[in-house]
Amino acid sequence: NELPCRVAETHWRIAATHEKLGQYTEAAEEFEAAAASYDETADKIPHHKEFYNDYSNYMKALSEIEKAKHHNLERRYDEVREHYERAAELHNATDRWGYLSKYYSAWAKLAEAEALSHEDETEEAKSLFRGIADLFEESKDVIEAQLGEIHVRDEREMARSLIEASELRSGYCRGRVTLEGAR
Repeated sequence: NELPCRVAETHWRIAATHEKLGQYTEAAEEFEAAAASYDETADKIPHHKEFYNDYSNYMKALSEIEKAKHHNLERRYDEVREHYERAAELHNATDRWGYLSKYYSAWAKLAEAEALSHEDETEEAKSLFRGIADLFEESKDVIEAQLGEIHVRDEREMARSLIEASELRSGYCRGRVTLEGAR
């Protein structure tokens, strides 16, 4: 019976809607529910266990990202960093989405740099922002290299948007290097 898989897909869609509405906590909860349903599916269909475990880890990663977004609004940078680090680890644990790990690692480092800046540790922040700009460039290259292997339209569009976001974040970090230097 593949019913838990259908339930997972429904939670995924609901989570995506919450995300678009900026309801990050609700989105995180729905992604976690989707992960639980994918875990249940993996248990019920052992010959597809790895496939559904990948989807479960991906949903858990998306939940961590939503939690990071929520904490970022509150400028709780240590928590933001922890959630993005966990998202990177979860992506890395998948076969299908491992290529996104570097992107979310860069976000974790960005939260660390923001915390340093907030604490007036300008030299350390400046140095970290410089390195993060390079990390976003590297993540862009990794995602671009993967594009030819992505055959699902929505996933391909997501990858393209992350390439653009990587470029923007790299530019942001380079701007922050200048700003920290001026401070």
